[in-house]
Amino acid sequence: MRKKMKIAIIVPSNLPIPSVRGGAIETLVDELIEINEQKKNLDIVVYSCKNEEAKRDAQRLKYTKIKYIDGNSMAAHLFSQKRKIIKKFVKNGIVFDSWFLKEACHDIAKEQVDFVIIEGDKATAESVKKRINRPLILHLHNEMNKESDRAEQIANHVDYYFTVSDYIGKKVMGVPGVNTESVFTIHNCVDTASFDKTLYAKEREIIRNKFEIKKEDILLIFTGRIVPEKGVLELIKAVLKSSDRIKLMILGTPTFDERKKTDYSREIEMAINQCKNRIFMTGYIEHKDIPQYYAAADIAVIPSLWEEPAGLTVFEPQATGIPCIVTNSGGITEYCNETTAIIVEKEKKIVVNELIEAIKVLEKSPQKREELGVNGRIYIQRYNTKNYYKEYVSALENLYEEENR
Repeated sequence: MRKKMKIAIIVPSNLPIPSVRGGAIETLVDELIEINEQKKNLDIVVYSCKNEEAKRDAQRLKYTKIKYIDGNSMAAHLFSQKRKIIKKFVKNGIVFDSWFLKEACHDIAKEQVDFVIIEGDKATAESVKKRINRPLILHLHNEMNKESDRAEQIANHVDYYFTVSDYIGKKVMGVPGVNTESVFTIHNCVDTASFDKTLYAKEREIIRNKFEIKKEDILLIFTGRIVPEKGVLELIKAVLKSSDRIKLMILGTPTFDERKKTDYSREIEMAINQCKNRIFMTGYIEHKDIPQYYAAADIAVIPSLWEEPAGLTVFEPQATGIPCIVTNSGGITEYCNETTAIIVEKEKKIVVNELIEAIKVLEKSPQKREELGVNGRIYIQRYNTKNYYKEYVSALENLYEEENR
């Protein structure tokens, strides 16, 4: 009988595991951990930034150890200062490094893991690989192509790739030094049971009353970071040019610290001030509460202007059972189709008008809204958390056989 595989997962150092502070990557790691508590196929060690709330939550886990690294310690501060000094004298070729990575790799050496998995942050691959002598998997949640900064150097230090969409997989295969057989698509997932609008009839009414959304109003929802590539400003412009019954609720912040404002977020605020009674910003919403906000909405809009890898924001509304308006962007259309969403072009010159027309179609046709929502709920079931876990473990088993031939 094959021994249980042991994996080390290094997550980005700004948000904790469990995902008590949100984050798309962190949510997916949570899903992997939770299913593994039931299936028990893996021994998992996760390296996370220090957070007391997350630490308390993690105590219930039996098959995952979470090791917390204090990035605000004196030792971390001294390490950072040392790196700054080195950077002054080494102008080119300096590899990204941090106290968080150093401590994680130091501990991984004691854990005797079969694989080390970096979740998301490709810039850390060189530092990690130089410190460990284990197969390294880079789980790409964003694009890496031959034009990406240090792509070839990173490829020289990565053994295998997990990608969140075939779109991302094809891009990384184009990087010199990447073996196409080392790239696996692990489809993203959503907890379809939690995102069922029929569970939140009461919450829908409460949220709509809070923002004074009338029964006849059509409420759009946007979730995500308030940054230019997400197309938030273009969506606001489209709403302001639509009929008065079209309202918009924006869930998200410009940075992980919502107290910090950016030039773009200020531009967003100015646009919203033109019509405060139609556009609402909620700020940060805990992930456990997001399903009820989707349930309160009538249409979800994902107006990305860049090549979106495969955002969870296209999974969640479909799982809720509401229609989507999406741009033809990156991996988005791998996770929806014309039976679940209206797909528009993302070119900046035309995207506002494209959004206006799509909104108009769904505003005028309750039947179309219902049809797309029902289809989306059915379609997204294939991307449930159990299938995600199955794909993840299957890929690891294939790699384990490869490594132990």
